[in-house]
Amino acid sequence: MAGPKRELRAEQTVQVRILHHLRRSYSAIDAELRQLERKVGPGAALRRSQMRAAQTAMRREIAELWKLVGSEVEAGRVLAAAAAGDDLAEAADIFKLAGLSQAEIRRLKIGMRKAATLNIDAALRRTMGDSYIPLSKRVWKSEVLVRGQLDRIIFDHLSRGSSAREFAKAVRQFALPSTRGGVRYAAARLARTEINKAHHAAKKRENAAETVDTYARSR
Repeated sequence: MAGPKRELRAEQTVQVRILHHLRRSYSAIDAELRQLERKVGPGAALRRSQMRAAQTAMRREIAELWKLVGSEVEAGRVLAAAAAGDDLAEAADIFKLAGLSQAEIRRLKIGMRKAATLNIDAALRRTMGDSYIPLSKRVWKSEVLVRGQLDRIIFDHLSRGSSAREFAKAVRQFALPSTRGGVRYAAARLARTEINKAHHAAKKRENAAETVDTYARSR
């Protein structure tokens, strides 16, 4: 019986760690939104909508994790918050001003929400090992690797769907100055590799789920 109990404890430990990552990433998006509120123009408006969609996707994932660790009440509270309001209202206004039809706006909103969910799944796939890439001590500062700081930053940027440029800028400071090619090259390479690997793993899982669902409906 000790084996299954250990496995259950290990699984719960992973769930709690992911819950912590998601809540911290949610707070990081709050901070970014406060900065974006000062900016005007369609670009800033769309970015705000993307960030709010990411937060909604995070809330849903957080709710599922609360259920898994045994807190239905907390899960219900988080889901209620996720259902409140329209996270893409600002984006819809931009699309309307651009002359898009209601049908086109609906499709774009569905696409944005799907992208937000895929970004969260990409971050989770990496955390659970599906797309994890060991970080080299020859490239990254050892104290950052030991504390897990770089892994947390990678999770944050994967979950919010950051561009490779934003991602690279966030990790550049942690590369060793002696790194071959320089810190900018190391940061850009890490950003591209992590984004591609994580999204490949998430897309592979999504395709597998769609295949199972299609098969089930055909029976």
